[in-house]
Amino acid sequence: MFWPAGFTPEAGAVRRKRIAAAPASRRSLAPLDSGSIFKPKMLPYTGVTATCSPGDFMSVSHLFRSGFCVALACLALFPLPASAAPSVSEVTAKTQAAYKALNDFRAEFTQELTHQESGTTETRTGTLLFRKPLLVRWESVPPHAELLLVGERDIWNWLPDEELAYRYSLDMVKDSRSLIAVLTGQSPLDRDFDVEFMNETPAGEDAAKERAAGTLDAVHLLLYPRDPSPQMVEVQLWIDARSGFIRRAQVMDFYGNTNRITFTDFRPDERLSARDFTFTPPKGTEVEDHRNDGSAPGSVLLK
Repeated sequence: MFWPAGFTPEAGAVRRKRIAAAPASRRSLAPLDSGSIFKPKMLPYTGVTATCSPGDFMSVSHLFRSGFCVALACLALFPLPASAAPSVSEVTAKTQAAYKALNDFRAEFTQELTHQESGTTETRTGTLLFRKPLLVRWESVPPHAELLLVGERDIWNWLPDEELAYRYSLDMVKDSRSLIAVLTGQSPLDRDFDVEFMNETPAGEDAAKERAAGTLDAVHLLLYPRDPSPQMVEVQLWIDARSGFIRRAQVMDFYGNTNRITFTDFRPDERLSARDFTFTPPKGTEVEDHRNDGSAPGSVLLK
């Protein structure tokens, strides 16, 4: 396996734990608030009866009124405990069950590629189509037009502005830890990653923007690959608490560069056709065929 300069498996393991040295606010593990469910406990009926005078009834009535007021005061001082929040394993199980149940989906996306050293960010927008078992059409629009298509027989990466298309073997998408496998719900999160909660909006995030994207109230997970690679040392997922579908994913590589993808419109079970996952290079396009030389696509989605 090729490792970039300065990277070793041991160094990758150290980088995976870098968050541990950050301030406590960076890794808040506060449980999710799922509301409370309370069921009053009924006392058993004993069957005992007694005779009482009118004065006795007044005393008893006063006693009950006093007791009721005390009970209300106790409830105000000591609220009923909230029901247990879902665990990490329950969240990941719900997500995997949601993707297992669907056949395909269509999503509009915004992609932000941030270079750590320069601090610059390149923003792309486009459409992602997915159909089981692993047919993918990732298409971004100008000024960064590009098509990445995982078909039934091969992979195409087309750069229309350069009139150039690359062709690769399907072996390139067999790694379940690739970003495209994570985005499409095909990566077994509980097997490939160590997962924990990250329940706070990271510093620098705009709450209004997060709310508009539907990610402010999402379940925020932090994942560390159990077998890290230079392209993926940390993953963050924002998961819709109701549906279990991924609303956003962010991958950080060994150098600290991040690739963040936010779904602005997610539509499951669109009944996509097999024709949506075919590609014929336009006339005049130069084609570089790498199906037999072991070359890997340059797209970060497949790494």
